[in-house]
Amino acid sequence: MKLQRPLPQRTDWRAALGGAVLTLTALLIATELDARERDVLPSAPWAAETWTSHWMRFEAAPDDQTVLLGASRMQFGMDMDVWEERTGRRPIMLAWPGSPPWHVLSKLAARETFRGDVYISLAPSFAFIKEQSGFAARMVGVVAGVEMKRWSLAYRLHEQLWLPIQNAYPLFNTDACSPIQRLREALLLPNREGSRKPALFPHSADNSKDNALRFTERGLQDPDILEWQLDIYRTITVIQEETGLTDMDALVARAKADIDALERRGSRVVFVRYPSSGSFLDVETKVFPREACFDRVVQETAADGVHYTDYPDRLGLDPPEWSHLDAEQAVEFTGAFLDIVEGLGVTPLR
Repeated sequence: MKLQRPLPQRTDWRAALGGAVLTLTALLIATELDARERDVLPSAPWAAETWTSHWMRFEAAPDDQTVLLGASRMQFGMDMDVWEERTGRRPIMLAWPGSPPWHVLSKLAARETFRGDVYISLAPSFAFIKEQSGFAARMVGVVAGVEMKRWSLAYRLHEQLWLPIQNAYPLFNTDACSPIQRLREALLLPNREGSRKPALFPHSADNSKDNALRFTERGLQDPDILEWQLDIYRTITVIQEETGLTDMDALVARAKADIDALERRGSRVVFVRYPSSGSFLDVETKVFPREACFDRVVQETAADGVHYTDYPDRLGLDPPEWSHLDAEQAVEFTGAFLDIVEGLGVTPLR
């Protein structure tokens, strides 16, 4: 008697697809509920597309719009709500972490219709580091990428479809909800002896729809997370000291040409130096001193400048992790700063 082999069962692809969709949906719901339980906020990623989105907002805004430039100290240290309440206008944040402001300033100067005021945070070890450093080179790529993204279908779909979802649901906060990031923070594996600490930051801050950064509660209160950040800062400042000061003659000449172009159209430019401490203040004092950097740029461009050491009772705040103000400090700093620039005749307050 000849045995018959059973016929292989055919997989119902529709059932398999349905099961996969249900599993994915359940996973997304569980992640969203967990994120809300942990008070995670929606946060835009530190990606070039995020900065480009704010540049596009700037282009669509009135020609006299106020803009804020610089590195992350501006993003942490200027409170947008206070600014709007005091002046009646909400500025556009075009600052970006770890970046010098000069490439964005040149792009503003080249936009012949723009005639708004420009406030520039100068974090010395980022603003005045040599051009070939990774800090400066990264911002060159971000600014240069705007024109390519302007005609990119992928970027347009990201703006119209993905960005509204990302800004609405905490589960898409990749720093807070990524399994790899959460595992890394849970294990806190030590670095090898003698190795440089990689710049893999813990989830310590969120990026708002305004491109403003704010510390998470854990970022301010967890000593392990704080020490993790300080370890990275120690590595960054060692690299900055090794890289050294840029060609200040060339930098000042470029800044002056850009600021002259802006002022001819009615813009005012104000430089601001936020407080710092720890390794950042050490390398700033040693390699990027005030007299050779901040003061020279202000004097030779004839722009206005506000340095925190000139107003110790009002601006002399102590950053919780050497470089950035927390939310309460940002409110205090912004109010005092606006009072000062009103006295300079720059920003009329309500």
